[in-house]
Amino acid sequence: MFTILVVDDDEQMQFFLREALERQGYAVVVKGSAEDALDSLKTDNFDLMLLDVRLPGMSGLAAVEEILKIDAKIPIIVMTAHGTRDMPMWGDLFKSLNRDTAAIRIEALAEYLKTMQQ
Repeated sequence: MFTILVVDDDEQMQFFLREALERQGYAVVVKGSAEDALDSLKTDNFDLMLLDVRLPGMSGLAAVEEILKIDAKIPIIVMTAHGTRDMPMWGDLFKSLNRDTAAIRIEALAEYLKTMQQ
């Protein structure tokens, strides 16, 4: 089964993403911090990660380098509910998404990744 790791400290976003993705048939694991996500990556395999920028402790952006040390091939969607000046070097890579747009993009990427695994 295609498994998605969701990393977000917002409980409402965790609930929304879990419900929406499970309804589409994906297995979902939710973590509330980058540190917890890193621990999970060491023991479990995931097909996709959704990673919030603003997290308690290590930020999502700081976590990307550590994540790729553990699993260099995992696709990561970095998401934020906040446009921020803290990310000027990332340019247009990160844009705030509403829930509908996020669900559509996640589904499209997951379908693409499934075809690549075949």
